[in-house]
Amino acid sequence: MSLLRMKSGLVVTCLLFVVAVSQAFADECEVCVKVVDDILAEKHGKKSPPKMEQVEKWIDEYCGTVEGWGGKKGKKGKGEKEEKLCYSISPIKRELARPVSLGMPPLKACQRAASKDETICELKFPKPPPDLTEMKVEDIEKMRVRALKDILKELGKADKCKGCSEKTDFVDLVKKLRQEQAKAKGKEL
Repeated sequence: MSLLRMKSGLVVTCLLFVVAVSQAFADECEVCVKVVDDILAEKHGKKSPPKMEQVEKWIDEYCGTVEGWGGKKGKKGKGEKEEKLCYSISPIKRELARPVSLGMPPLKACQRAASKDETICELKFPKPPPDLTEMKVEDIEKMRVRALKDILKELGKADKCKGCSEKTDFVDLVKKLRQEQAKAKGKEL
């Protein structure tokens, strides 16, 4: 009976490990995966994978080309991160198009292309600023100065605390910003 429990415990541990690893890779190559998903959703609705030349053409239509003076403009309305990705993909679009044409998932295709240019998987979308109204005052007071500075930086308010030298200065500013967020959202604290 104990051998059965040990085996089931081992299986549960392995499953938890697989879930943790898959979540770690979910944030990897997020900009590239979004661009590949956008291209395939817009251009390809079939179940079978497209041909490599077709995928290259779709990448050119999305990103644009830079060949001499006669280059074509890409899709309008791309974000800043997508533009940076297009700049990285342009010289190695075949490295991305080949795995996609073989039916490989976008994450794996981006990881393969990243072997030629690391910046492809290093691009990340900016995180939304933290919601201070969800934090308790006690939690803010217990935070380290580094964490308080990071919160101010994420909110774009780091310049408001130029003369801050004590932890209480940072805590007071974060509390004040918390009150402002609550007032803007119509919440009572």
